[in-house]
Amino acid sequence: MERDGTAEFRLDPATVEDVLRSGRERAASTEGSALLDRARDATSVSLEDVAALWLADVDGASLYAVALERRRRRPAPLETFSPLYLTNTCDAECRMCGMRRDNAALQRETASEDEVDEQLRTLQRRGMNAVALLTGEYRRERRSWAIARVNRALRSTESLGFGHVLINVGSLDDDEMEILLDGIPRHEDGSVVPKLTRCTFQETYSRPHYARFMGRADENPRAHYDRRLANFDRAHAAGIRVANPGILVGLNPDLGFELIALVLHSRHLLAAGMEVYLSVPRLRQIAGGKQRSDGRGVRPARVAAVDRGPGGKDRADDARAAGDPARARADRDGALGGLGFGRSLYGDRGPLPARDEPVRGDRSASVRGDPRGAPPALGRDRELPRSRGELTETRTLRA
Repeated sequence: MERDGTAEFRLDPATVEDVLRSGRERAASTEGSALLDRARDATSVSLEDVAALWLADVDGASLYAVALERRRRRPAPLETFSPLYLTNTCDAECRMCGMRRDNAALQRETASEDEVDEQLRTLQRRGMNAVALLTGEYRRERRSWAIARVNRALRSTESLGFGHVLINVGSLDDDEMEILLDGIPRHEDGSVVPKLTRCTFQETYSRPHYARFMGRADENPRAHYDRRLANFDRAHAAGIRVANPGILVGLNPDLGFELIALVLHSRHLLAAGMEVYLSVPRLRQIAGGKQRSDGRGVRPARVAAVDRGPGGKDRADDARAAGDPARARADRDGALGGLGFGRSLYGDRGPLPARDEPVRGDRSASVRGDPRGAPPALGRDRELPRSRGELTETRTLRA
């Protein structure tokens, strides 16, 4: 199917395997240093070279250095956003997610419209310029209420002057996209005026693994692989010009397949004229754990950062994803090409405190973090108590 002259994205697993096979041959026949030099100097990197860099015996530090050098040629500002969960109800049955429908241990909570407005004003007061609006995913007959809630929140972000809004509400059909964007100002070409990013992670591009973790039942809104894969194309047809694809490491043990599929999807979106934020593993240190600064968990971020695609803009999710956190901070004004805390992000308030610094005051109950981290249902929806403090959860997008 074509939309605005652009065919919807379709992934051929055989194509991915062919790229990986060529990359394996190239990695075996070419010195790692030569692969790095070619990636460093090339205007664009071929898919086979992306695969070769993934498979070659190239140390993480050298790959990181090349990635930084390529990113320095196309600097972009650091963006910090806050996720705002409008609800943690969900009809999907994703086995790895605490918000899944059959999780009887999770207390379901839905923020009132007044609470959503209050949280948005809190973010604005703190100088935050970007917010992500999140809900669960719902069966067709149950989606209208969630779309209406997000539309109202979108209108509020527009009236409050937020510079960037990320929308994570699952896959929507064409007519539902029109409802989602109702009342949002448009350019003459039909694209939306505010910067709206459609976030829809495929999680895994492997059909067998997708079915295993997301389910197969027709009534499960997450079970339809192709419908989800084409969600960005529907968003583009509806006027959204920014996409945020991503993978979830751990579902498919073949990370090379996931990486090449993600790059193919991103290049398709870039060719359609979309700005693309790539989400890669967030490797922030967890409580009681050790920071993982290298290895196969970090390598996809570094290889993805080397790839630029045929044109357009691309970003990578999380300032710390592509390397050591301390080095990432040190490189903020150096190797990363002046990516720093700009006025457009924080206004006159200055930077927000880092997560490893103590945060004072109570957290808002309605957005106390990612509810998917809760223990492993479908309970009765209820409104949340009024928030008593300032929302402090923030996440970062970085080139």
